[in-house]
Amino acid sequence: MTDKSADPNSLPEAGTDSELRSLTMQLEEAERAEAMLAFNERRRDKLRQDIFAMERKIFELEDVSRKEHEDVEQLSRLGWSALWLKLTGGLEEQLELERQEADEALFRLKEAKEQLDRLQTELSEVGVRLAEHIGPTRMLPVLKQKKEELVRLRLPQVKEELDRLDAELAGKTSLLAELREACSACSDLNGKLGQALSSLESASNWGTYDMLGGGMISTHIKHRRMDEAQEALGAARSAARRLESELKDLGREEAYRIPVGSGARLGDYLLDGFLMDWFVQSKFAASRESTRELLGETRALYRSLDGDRTRQESELSALQRKRERLILEAGRG
Repeated sequence: MTDKSADPNSLPEAGTDSELRSLTMQLEEAERAEAMLAFNERRRDKLRQDIFAMERKIFELEDVSRKEHEDVEQLSRLGWSALWLKLTGGLEEQLELERQEADEALFRLKEAKEQLDRLQTELSEVGVRLAEHIGPTRMLPVLKQKKEELVRLRLPQVKEELDRLDAELAGKTSLLAELREACSACSDLNGKLGQALSSLESASNWGTYDMLGGGMISTHIKHRRMDEAQEALGAARSAARRLESELKDLGREEAYRIPVGSGARLGDYLLDGFLMDWFVQSKFAASRESTRELLGETRALYRSLDGDRTRQESELSALQRKRERLILEAGRG
């Protein structure tokens, strides 16, 4: 006869229920500690900011108080200003006014220092509370893992639901990673196309000036902008290939045709004239418009991908919360 007491799978149901309830209570306590830890961390950070601001205020008030007391001392020493006030009968009134202002400045300084003491005391108290919650919070992952192991062992229906959620989470995580990569690739392509469009527009502007008789200098600047555009378009072609690969991982077949610039550089220099300038300008116009159109498409694509990414992140968070609740509530009651 098999000794079932040696088999962990044959533990009495009552004992299992008791252990599950105990773990559930420990988990709930640890989660409350985690929430309080987060609350006190936010409070600590706010107190530190308030203390820093109060210390600055005290520094300013000390300066004001010092100046006010110097004014009182200066009037009391009977200098030329004090002598004039004494002769005109206004010394006592002015001296009283200066003393009131000095007393008020000293009072505000005292209030600020008392407020600083209160803030520092509260910060110390928050530090004590943080220390109290750190231990239980650190136990949270261990308790979760321990309870999940027991739930999977003793509650087949919950285990089945956990397996289903894990499979769904794995799929969401994989999809989210692909969307993030696609967003990054699309953003990179948008940046390269934006640079190319800016250079093409600048080259076109210089080309217009060249047609109006700008000469060799304008031709040189125009070609420098053309080179910049060509470099950006070359980088855009690499970025487009990366984006196409990332979209393919998402099951989307896309192809992006990056414009190729004009190679009329030598002719532009040697055959400088209206017809050659017009020919080059027409090349600019074609490249510029196709680049602008493509940039509009890829910006719209980024908005779509980013929206999908946001939705997947939200759904993934909801699934994770659902999984945690399932483990926490299993065996409760």
